[in-house]
Amino acid sequence: MRAYNKYGYGPFTTAVSVQTSQAPQQPSPPVLAVVGAYVNISWTAPFNNYRPVLAYQILIETSVTGTFIENKALCDGAAQAAVGYCLVDMHDLRWTPFSLTYGTLIRAQVLARNADGWSTASAPNTAGASIEVEP
Repeated sequence: MRAYNKYGYGPFTTAVSVQTSQAPQQPSPPVLAVVGAYVNISWTAPFNNYRPVLAYQILIETSVTGTFIENKALCDGAAQAAVGYCLVDMHDLRWTPFSLTYGTLIRAQVLARNADGWSTASAPNTAGASIEVEP
């Protein structure tokens, strides 16, 4: 851009880049279902805000502190981004750090990331799979 007055044109301003996209929108709560001795944690891609979603983060609630934590060895959201689900062995959820007991509802949250950052975490599921195996 440059200005013009009775003396003519002034110099151009320096170039400015503007980024119009944002981090993805908050995903919907994941859907959990029992598949044998596994729990299937699946999610739907949120609106990506005009940048492709590059990865997901799957958080599972612990029974000890009630916090949601990621365990990439059980469910790597970046590796599973293309398919949109993870199969997690219920036996693994019975041990540390999750320590879920028989009959406990398995709760999870999902976050999505694009080049502009991480979304806010989804609300946790309120129904779905419960622990159905003994250690």
